Amino acid sequence: RELGVAVLRQGVRDKAACLREVATSLGVALPHVGYMGDDWNDLPALSVAGVRLAPANAVPEVASIADYVS
Repeated sequence: RELGVAVLRQGVRDKAACLREVATSLGVALPHVGYMGDDWNDLPALSVAGVRLAPANAVPEVASIADYVS
């Protein structure tokens, strides 16, 4: 609440499906969605997001497909 996050999902196993669901519910096309991930389990969601982001300590497989690494 303090950060003003409108949509939060935790403990999600299928992150790509969840990302699609959230985008659809908000009326946002996937090419306009950004996703940040750092580990293997983020790869499916990163593959459907329009903008792929990773922190500096992301696993190499994630960092290599990221559009931006912080």
